[in-house]
Amino acid sequence: AGITTEDVSFVSGAANGSGDMDRAELAAVAAALPTEPEIFSVKGGVGETWGASGGISMLAAVRALVDNTVPPTVGASGSSDANIVTRKPAPRRPGAAVVLSMEMSGQDSAFVLSDEL
Repeated sequence: AGITTEDVSFVSGAANGSGDMDRAELAAVAAALPTEPEIFSVKGGVGETWGASGGISMLAAVRALVDNTVPPTVGASGSSDANIVTRKPAPRRPGAAVVLSMEMSGQDSAFVLSDEL
């Protein structure tokens, strides 16, 4: 995508509250993005919608870019060491968004969005 890890301001994660999947995703994000971007996920609010959750996550990320605000993760306790946005929206710092889509059916993808193009 022509960006560095420092260019990523937030991640729209695919975590669904299943514990093991959440921990695996957080570990992957931490390994790939050591700058610790803000992280949120829509699945706590919309549930496991299979193929539709990737599209819903994409829409939420676009809205976050437009509003300069990262939405909170529904149901997240905030007890993790990661920068998971909980309870209320967080201001978005300038930079790109990474949207993760991991489905139990095995379809995995990552998209990079930016409002600076």
